[in-house]
Amino acid sequence: MLYNQLIEEGLVGPFYLNDLSQLDPLLEDINLNPKDLKDRHTKSMIVKAIFNDEHLQLSIKKFFGCELLLWRSNFFIKQLGIGETPWHHDKHFENGDIPLDFQDIENHFSILIAVTDMQESGGVMEFILGSHRKIKSLERDIRPYHKKMGNEHFIDI
Repeated sequence: MLYNQLIEEGLVGPFYLNDLSQLDPLLEDINLNPKDLKDRHTKSMIVKAIFNDEHLQLSIKKFFGCELLLWRSNFFIKQLGIGETPWHHDKHFENGDIPLDFQDIENHFSILIAVTDMQESGGVMEFILGSHRKIKSLERDIRPYHKKMGNEHFIDI
């Protein structure tokens, strides 16, 4: 049933971490190094422990199998008054220079882990269900991440 939801809507969940004890140390670590938010999984044992959480791993394996690589991690500090992040699709990286295939959900996915409660005052995440499918009224830029300028990653809807 959830696999059908993944195919139709492009997302599944929520899933929950088995061990929440690492979230407070992670928050401390982020606050100590707020400018070093990209690819923390390569530098932090805390981040590695979270991504290796037993329940998270079982959920990922159920939908995507075992032969996976954690390619990128990125933390966002959402504070009151910071404003919203424009609409974008997280499928920036796929196969080098090959154009993006938004409908192919077999080889790329994103995981959102809220380190603190997500509230409207600090910015919530909104998802457009089915946005991986073709949308007649939306012309998509299929260039990979490295072939776009920074402002070209966001779209007006």
